[in-house]
Amino acid sequence: MRDTQKKQGEGGPLPYTLEHVESDGYLVARCQGEVSASELRAVREDAINLRFETGEKRLLIDFSDAVSIPSVGDSYFIVQEAAKSKLSATRTAVVARPEHSRITGFVAFAATTAGLTVKTFHDEAEALRWLCKRES
Repeated sequence: MRDTQKKQGEGGPLPYTLEHVESDGYLVARCQGEVSASELRAVREDAINLRFETGEKRLLIDFSDAVSIPSVGDSYFIVQEAAKSKLSATRTAVVARPEHSRITGFVAFAATTAGLTVKTFHDEAEALRWLCKRES
């Protein structure tokens, strides 16, 4: 398992960790606190880099400990950028609190419309079952 150090931004550490769960073959980004659009873009870029380092094509983004996440508008642009990036071949599960359902539901819809494979969950175990199931 690999856990990146919390990155230092101008205002202090960015609120996420990124790790490779080799035994199950996926990457996990855990976001905490207030997550801004620029911080979510940093997660995406670090996930792309780690994806190519490891060869993994499955990503879990966990917002369970996030107090706030980017707005619907910011999220739409981040999804559009992700569709053009090297994450487009990645199966992604997003875990978030029920109060963030409006945003994460929109993100999943926009991502699917843009050709990405994204599904949202409130429970990490359920997300991992979906993420790690073998495609037929």
